[in-house]
This record gives sequence, structure tokens and C-alpha cells, in this order.
Amino acid sequence: MKTGLMRRLAGYLSSYSEDYSVVSDKRRITLVRNKGNGEIAVLYNGFTYSRLPERGLFTRSYWDYFLPFGAMSESPRLLMIGLGGGTVARQMEGTFGNASMDIVEIDRDMADIARRLYPSMRSNVIIGDGLRFVKTVRGSYDAIILDAYSDLDIPRAFMADEFIGDAYNALKERGILGINYAQSSLKKEELHDFSERLGRLFGVYRMRVGFMSDNTILLCGKRMARDEIVALARAMPKASGSKHILDGYRGMDAFK
Repeated sequence: MKTGLMRRLAGYLSSYSEDYSVVSDKRRITLVRNKGNGEIAVLYNGFTYSRLPERGLFTRSYWDYFLPFGAMSESPRLLMIGLGGGTVARQMEGTFGNASMDIVEIDRDMADIARRLYPSMRSNVIIGDGLRFVKTVRGSYDAIILDAYSDLDIPRAFMADEFIGDAYNALKERGILGINYAQSSLKKEELHDFSERLGRLFGVYRMRVGFMSDNTILLCGKRMARDEIVALARAMPKASGSKHILDGYRGMDAFK
């Protein structure tokens, strides 16, 4: 990690105080609160897995860019793999009251922390393995959001052809698979290979998001062209601070 980035990261973390933590042999999940603006973050082994602003819904980072999926129909059905601290659930429920979400989370402690942060969550949280769950459904979801991580890496099985095929089958005919990919300079070739495998079944679009972020959003349309996906962002309810979402969708590039 570069020295400049290390300094910025140290400054970022120094503005937070620890509220609560769960520790085991392999991982430490910590709730921290920003001393200035009250924002809460969930850290997993020191990596940020969720941010929840004290006021409003927008983080100005990757979580926000899944929100247009709530505009896919009058009552969209969504699947999310990887709950984290519940940021996306809170955003979706706060914007699209008719959207229903099934969220598969493998770590029960993480699910408990999300409930602590967002006790009014209406989404259906399933404790289990997302790889297995997606095999059990077919043609069921308007969109699938993949945000499953171990530290800073997507588990390899979620990047394999088997999962890609299962996700394709679990989506409705005009469904979208949305993926949060934490990219570093060391992972560019891996991202290219992953996008290539996705492109065998989907139209793949890539979008860089967020200040000081290495995250890339992959939007994989089953039967939706780029302009139709951008239209979802245009169809979102207009809210103060949401312009960055439409700008991100307008700026996404097709994988070739």
C-alpha cells in the first residue's frame, strides 16, 4: 500500500470510535462511529463492509449504485448475497417500498450486527450459503446483487462458471446481476477474466465508483441493453444527493 494512501486511511480511521465488536479466531467484526457526523461503519478484519449515514441514505460509494434495481418493476423481487451491515437493504427499503428482498448471509454474527444497526429491516434474511441458495431458485428474481467477501476478496466459487450459470438461471428473462468488485492494480487481469466469463451469458457493463475507492460495479444484463439499464437510474425517485448514481450509470462502459 502506498504511503500516501496509508496516511489517508490512518486519518480516516482516527475519526472513528469503536462501539461494539464480535471476535473469533478468524475474524473480527467491529462497529465504529464517526466522531464528527455520526456515520456508522462495519469493519470486517479492518476492511469496511458497510457504511450507514446518520442522516439520509446515500454513502457516495458502491452501495448506492444498486439502488436503481428497485425501479425494475412496480414490485421487483431482489436477491442479495452478502448482507454486511444492511446498507443496501436500508437504502432499498427507504426508497422503494414495494421492493422485496431476500438476503443470504453466511455469517450469523454479521446478520445480528445488521439487525442491531437496522432493527426495522423488512427484508427476508436467510442464514446460509449463497452458492447453494441460488441453485434452488429459477427465473425468480428481477435482480441479484453479489456483495460476498472474505476480507477484500470475492470467494473464488462466486467467480466460477457454475455460479454464473446458476445466477443466470435464477433471474427473470430481463434480469440483472449486479456485482461489487473490489479492484486493485494487482487484480486487473482477474477482473478481465471474470468479465469475460460473465460475458458468455450476459451483456457486461463496468462502472468505477466512489472517492478514494477501488471498487468497480459490474452490471450484467440478461436481456437488457445499456440504454435500458441507464433508464433504471433515470426512473429513480429524485432525491437530494442522488445525481452521482445517474452520472455513474451514464458513464459505464461495455466490456469487450
